[in-house]
Amino acid sequence: MKTALALMAIAGIAGVSNAQLINEFSSNPDGADPAMVDFEFLGDAGTMFEGYLTFIDSDPGSATGFINNSYFISGTFDANGILNVSLADYENPTFTVVLSSMSAGGAGDSVDADQDGTIDNIASFGTVYDSINILDIDTDLDYADDFGGTSFAFTGAEPERLFRELTTGEWIAVNDVFNEAGGIYGADGTEYFSADFASDPLLYTYGDVNQAFIPAPGAIALLGMGGLVAGRRRRN
Repeated sequence: MKTALALMAIAGIAGVSNAQLINEFSSNPDGADPAMVDFEFLGDAGTMFEGYLTFIDSDPGSATGFINNSYFISGTFDANGILNVSLADYENPTFTVVLSSMSAGGAGDSVDADQDGTIDNIASFGTVYDSINILDIDTDLDYADDFGGTSFAFTGAEPERLFRELTTGEWIAVNDVFNEAGGIYGADGTEYFSADFASDPLLYTYGDVNQAFIPAPGAIALLGMGGLVAGRRRRN
């Protein structure tokens, strides 16, 4: 029941009818880059999905606005509304990642020919379901704004793992999955701690539901109203 309600809430946040969303991924895995990387999507349980996942280089310089990787994604969302796929190693931050219905090109193609930090032709992506921008320094470009997506504040390091918190759909970045001192942050730079979650947020949950905030004292779960009231313990 909670999973279904969370899907409804997240679909409302994203503004897409079928809730096709990016749900969890490793933006910069610890150590040597693996040959294959898990990537998780969220959607309507039991439905088929086909689309494209595109990584756009947003480091200022000669590669700005070029597609680094583009993948065709297909599969069926499981009973929890999760689709987990394995992708060949993709570019580490900085990048903007876009989930869309159409391919805007392949590796090496430019989507910002004049390198002004604005996508030349949004329509070439078809329907944009979700987009996230990750920085490794605070002066990098941000194409997520063009797609109406989520832009992460730079918090001093490249995040190793990103996931949507289960009950609210809020994006959470973990800068160091082996050490909480590395930082756990919301997209706006708000700092969190392991004690703010019902289970360990440093652990990967590919193919399973993501970690959830611990409700604040007195919070009421509106289980019959199509949503949840989940408390957040923010520490600044």
